[in-house]
Amino acid sequence: MIVYIHLDMSLEADVLKYGAKGAVLNYIRSNAPQIPIEPFVLVPVGANWRDYESSIRDLGDCLVRSSSPLEDGQRISFAGLFATERFHGQQSVDWVMESLTSEDTSEYAKIHEIKTPIEMGLVFQRDSKSDWNWGILRHPHQKNLLFIMG
Repeated sequence: MIVYIHLDMSLEADVLKYGAKGAVLNYIRSNAPQIPIEPFVLVPVGANWRDYESSIRDLGDCLVRSSSPLEDGQRISFAGLFATERFHGQQSVDWVMESLTSEDTSEYAKIHEIKTPIEMGLVFQRDSKSDWNWGILRHPHQKNLLFIMG
């Protein structure tokens, strides 16, 4: 299955609020409901995850994932530098947040002349345990077009 999604300006505002990963998941949930995405809870950049704890617990077995506004950009990606952990409370959140200041992250930011501190929202997402896999690619010449393949 390949789905094409035309992005609108609301996504850009959500990237600043939720980080790139969270904004795209939220956009897909709203604009391409045929894509089977496991339920998730978004914690905005700078917000306390504990304010969302009840909704997070409702997900059951879930992951806590990084979602930085700088992540997955056209110029820079931070791929593999920010953490994803199985959620087991505060320690899991701390490990993900600590990936913001890891040596590798700091070096990558320095190379790309990114001023620190780097901010991060969080995505808590139910662990699907399914064989269905999907990926998101941006069109190389049209930044408002995503390809979602599964």
